Amino acid sequence: MKYYIPFSLILLFITFSCDSEKSINNKKSQSKTQFNQKIKKYNPISICDCNDDGIKILESILNIRTSYSTFELYQNDKKSINSVNLLKKEWALIRDSCIKKFAAKLFIPSDCNEPKKIGSLRDKLNKLNIKTS
Repeated sequence: MKYYIPFSLILLFITFSCDSEKSINNKKSQSKTQFNQKIKKYNPISICDCNDDGIKILESILNIRTSYSTFELYQNDKKSINSVNLLKKEWALIRDSCIKKFAAKLFIPSDCNEPKKIGSLRDKLNKLNIKTS
């Protein structure tokens, strides 16, 4: 009976340590281009948030797509396509939320609002056969 408690504790410790190794290995095995959707609801505080988050998402899409020399190579990687599709959904959520909240102010350049940069990123993506609208 006196060995039962220490043995149980050791068994629990081994069980939990094995589970954590599996989760670490799963995270390491994800592709660099694999992306998990993070945003479910978007509520920007300022135009700066809209600009920064929008540029970040568009640059992420561009980085994934430009890692392939041709569109055909990109199309053959299902993980990249899924990641880009999730990023495009986040872009649409950010864009729609920001338009609803700030409307025409989004088209006025300022210190933290770069509509030309966003337009340029979207043009680059369109030329690479990635539609963001």
